[in-house]
Amino acid sequence: MPTDTPAPGCPPIDSLESVFSEEPSIEERIYSLLVETTEGVTAPAVAEQLSCSTDTARKYLNWFSELGIASKHDGRPVQYERNTEYFEWRYVNELANTRSLDTLRERVIEIQERIESFRDRYDATDPARIDVFDAADRLDMTIADAWDDLSTWASLEDELRLHDRARRRLSDRATANAD
Repeated sequence: MPTDTPAPGCPPIDSLESVFSEEPSIEERIYSLLVETTEGVTAPAVAEQLSCSTDTARKYLNWFSELGIASKHDGRPVQYERNTEYFEWRYVNELANTRSLDTLRERVIEIQERIESFRDRYDATDPARIDVFDAADRLDMTIADAWDDLSTWASLEDELRLHDRARRRLSDRATANAD
């Protein structure tokens, strides 16, 4: 039978609305914008989009640049963009810290097998070199299906590279600990 009395350690029911409606901080919003953008942004553009001052936007963009999360490109105007290497490094570390060496090896093999099936189907070694229209005609498939295949294949190539980096990092760690 439900009651209006919260369980021990839980906030009162009338305070839950404030828990769930808390706005993200400006640095969280700028971080999210950096993560989601694929092109350079300027401090004034960020300020306008996030309704904050240009000085605040510049302060956090510079801070993210110092942390390696963003790359700063001097010029007029100064532009900032997501540092893809940082996010790859972070993902590789997460894989190496949360997966076993055997799990990473199995995943690398699984990804390689999927890539091989695309290479066999398209008789090519690189999805970027395939003309989607020619492939769709040759394989009697829709252009949308060919695009989907080639996108998946390209994603698998990236995933293979990152999983293998994590596997090698974990392997190196195991070797260093054994010495």
